[in-house]
Parts: sequence; structure tokens; C-alpha cells
Amino acid sequence: MSKNILISILSLAALSVFAIKVASVKYNTIGDRLYSKKVCAEDLKWIADQIRNTHPAPFDYISEVHFNQLLQSQISELGEQNTLRDFHWNARKLIASIGCGHTSLTGELEEREIADSLLFPMDVRFVGERLYLINDCDKNSNLTSGTEVLSINGQTTKEILSSMIKRVSSDGLNPAYPTYSINREPHFFLSQHFALSDHYELDIISDNERQNVTIESGVWIAPDPAAAYNEREQLSVQLDPDNDVAVLTLRSFNYYRNDFEVYREFLDSSMQKIFTSNINNLIIDIRGNGGGSPECANHLLRYISSSPYQYFHNQNIGYPELKKEILPSGKNYKGKSYMIIDGGCGSTSGHLASLVKYYKPAILVGETSGATYKCHDNSTNIALPNTRLNLHIARNTFKTAVTGMSVSTGVIPDIIIEKSLDDWIYETDSVMDSLYQIISK
Repeated sequence: MSKNILISILSLAALSVFAIKVASVKYNTIGDRLYSKKVCAEDLKWIADQIRNTHPAPFDYISEVHFNQLLQSQISELGEQNTLRDFHWNARKLIASIGCGHTSLTGELEEREIADSLLFPMDVRFVGERLYLINDCDKNSNLTSGTEVLSINGQTTKEILSSMIKRVSSDGLNPAYPTYSINREPHFFLSQHFALSDHYELDIISDNERQNVTIESGVWIAPDPAAAYNEREQLSVQLDPDNDVAVLTLRSFNYYRNDFEVYREFLDSSMQKIFTSNINNLIIDIRGNGGGSPECANHLLRYISSSPYQYFHNQNIGYPELKKEILPSGKNYKGKSYMIIDGGCGSTSGHLASLVKYYKPAILVGETSGATYKCHDNSTNIALPNTRLNLHIARNTFKTAVTGMSVSTGVIPDIIIEKSLDDWIYETDSVMDSLYQIISK
């Protein structure tokens, strides 16, 4: 048999297999691809195997016995036919159970897309464990901004939040980051939690009275809150000489390799402006900063530190310069520094918060961080055999050179100021306002 004929036969065989697979794909009535319980179970088991064999510390926060029990529980919850969204929601719980913010499931967004007609129909946010309506619902006069929702479809809001938190990967099972994430995408999380219910029975407090209200799904859709987060300026500096304050906003440290020069140039020029202005109070706002390069955080630390420090623990891989004694910048800031943190501070931002808490180059203000002194990263992406979603899985541990901190509670600010309900409703910033008042005294 000639080489060309053999190649042709093999090509036809491959095309035949592909055609059979395409022909076997099923869809539901709204056009979602469907996957059998068998193939979804295979992918769940495959995820579990990858976690056991690849992750550096899969059983720090859950025993292997309980992990295996959860795997079987999630398999039993699969339907006979599952959309990619169903499978993704199911698998999130298994993956999040290991307490790693850098291990999650991603794809081509099909697993997250929900038609407006199926979305949870109200604009709500969690403030602590309590759920409130942020904007009026013009289809029901009882649903006005500030209305507290006590329960939905027979579940208390505390129970709902607790269940959803278990579907969000976070370092050490710290609830601060999942709560922050849920408030970024409340429509997605609530719609998924209630399996795209066609109606919602609400127990609310309106005009100081407890009432029951039923509302259909998709009746009213508010603007996507995640879009507002994404549209924020990533790096900015504002000088306020009248109040003797400079505000340095760093929404991301995601500046690696050649991009690091963009960050370096911004920070160097911003600090030069602050030095020239002789401002005595520096506010560094890293709220919502999901992390990035440790070099970015270190470059900032060198500006606000007055004494030597060590960034990474000696046991870490890589970053040899960050495991040595690091000296402050030749021109470090001499005024008083404050750093605002919240549940959106992940990965490198958690590392930075832990170092600030430990070495005290600045006063931490705001809410508990979403990450802390230790995380797992150097992640890789591996496609699942059947659903083809990507398992983003960490392979190494990175921790800062600090002691006496808990990975499961996040970094607790020196001055706790929590985002209020009015901040959500009126788009104000009581954390910044309160900090200004503290500085003015």
C-alpha cells in the first residue's frame, strides 16, 4: 500500500469519526448543546484526577476522602442530558472545594451565556449576608431600591449566598473573594442557583412590612454590573493639594514582561508628581485588583517602604531577587501612606496586602482582602476530553515572607470600613470619604 493511499484512508476514517460525533450532538429547545450524564461524569472524574496529580496541595482544605465523596455527589446531581452551562455549574463546586483561587474552569463563554428572558430579573447586591434591591423594578411598585429580600423561592438569602460561595474558587476557602465575585455577576449566579426558574417568590421588607411578591424571570433586566467594573481606568493618579492628599489607583498588576515597562513608567511618573507636589498623605487604592506580576507590587513597595524587607519566602520557586533583602527606593515616599483593600484583591494583591500588614509601610483600610500571603499559581490550561472546557490548574505554591497570618480569612485591614448599601444605590464611595475624614483630623 502506498504512503499516499494510507494517508487518504486514515484521513477518511478521521472525517468519518468526526461526522459521527457531529451527528450525535443534541440540542435543547433554545439551542444549547446537550451532553449525556456519562460524558459529563467522565469529565468530572478527569478533573478530579488532574487535581490529585497536578495541584501542589489539593487537600489542604478538604480531605481526600471528602473530596472523593463530593465527586460522587456531583456525579449523582448530573441530569441525563446537560447543557454546557449545567455541567460548568456542577463542576465549579468540586473545583472550588480545594481552596485554590487559581484553579477554575473556563471555556468559550457558552457555559456562562444566559438569555435575558431567563435571567434573574432584579438588580440586587449582598451587603454582608443580607440581600438588597439596588434599583427600582418598574414592573412592581413594591420592589424599590433599598428593599431587603429575606428569601427567594423558600430559601433564605443567607442560605443562597452560602451555597453560591461554594461555587467560586478562592484561596483557603476565604469567603471574601466569592462574595465580591457574586456581587459582580448577581444575575448569572442567582439564575444558575435557581436553575433558570421561570418565576421567583420573594419574601421582602417594604415600608417596614413583610410582604410576599412573585415576579417572572426576565421581566426587568438591569445594566450588567460587571461591565462597570471592566470599564474602570486601570491606572490613575489624582492630586488633591487642597486636602493634602494624593490618590494612586491600581486596578491591576497584570503587567508582565514588556508590559511591565508600561506599569513602571506610570508609577515612576506618578510618584514624581507626588514628590513635586509635597503632598503628605498618599492613598493607594487597590480595590478590585485581581493580581498579576509580583514585580509590580514590589515596585510599589519600594516607594512606600522606609526599611528593608523580603518579598517571597525562600521556599518559593523562581523570582530569586524577591527572596533576598530588598532595599527601599532611592527616593521613597516620606509622608503617610494608606492602602485601600477589599474582597476583590486576589493573588498578588493578597500578597501585597500581607506584606503591608506585616512590615507596616502603609495603613490598611477597607474590607478583608480576597487573598492573603499564600496562593498557588504557575497555572496551566488543559482541555477536558468531552466538553472541551479548559481546566485552569495551579502547579506551584507562592507565599510571602510573613508569619502569623491565616490564609482562610484574608488580610484584615487596620481600619475596617465596609461598603454600604447607599454606596451601591447612589454609586458613592463611603470608604474613600471616611478615609478623607480620618486624614483631615
